[in-house]
Amino acid sequence: QHIRFAEVDLGRAPPPLEPYDRLTSRFGLMFFDDPPEAFARLRRWLAPGGRFAFAVWGPVADNAWATSVRDAVGARVTLPVPIPGAPGPFRYGDVDALLALLGDAGFFELQATDWRGPLPMGSATTPRDAARFALRAFAAMAGALAEAGDTVRGEVERDLADGWTTHLRDGRVQLAARVHLVTGSG
Repeated sequence: QHIRFAEVDLGRAPPPLEPYDRLTSRFGLMFFDDPPEAFARLRRWLAPGGRFAFAVWGPVADNAWATSVRDAVGARVTLPVPIPGAPGPFRYGDVDALLALLGDAGFFELQATDWRGPLPMGSATTPRDAARFALRAFAAMAGALAEAGDTVRGEVERDLADGWTTHLRDGRVQLAARVHLVTGSG
């Protein structure tokens, strides 16, 4: 049996010539502009009896890696208020909303399990390097800080680094994370 992998952009890719036996997504589902249409399309792309596994972030309050950055930046600059249900990393923090959408799209045998544990902040080995990584990696934060200027960015970087010194484990800053692992069939 031959195994073939395909990486596709769901919004732009044409349907596959043959349905897939397996689908997987790691932190991508939360950004669909039209989730019902996107999940219906994924269902059509999955062969009868095929399986899927999707990972989405749990509730923002259970993800200190994100809340600590947002709090540090928000203490120095005004950030937009997240819109519930809008595309974004924590859109399916309430996994029941995702399960309902998947069920409506025709997926079945739906299961959600949680992973909780420490999440390393990149490959940084110091709290200062971890802060730099986080401030570059979070696009919305990076844009707000760019507008605020280098002085404010430096202050936020210092605030994060100071706060993260107690989170050094095995030579890296590691912060609490929660991920929903959602599986099912088509």
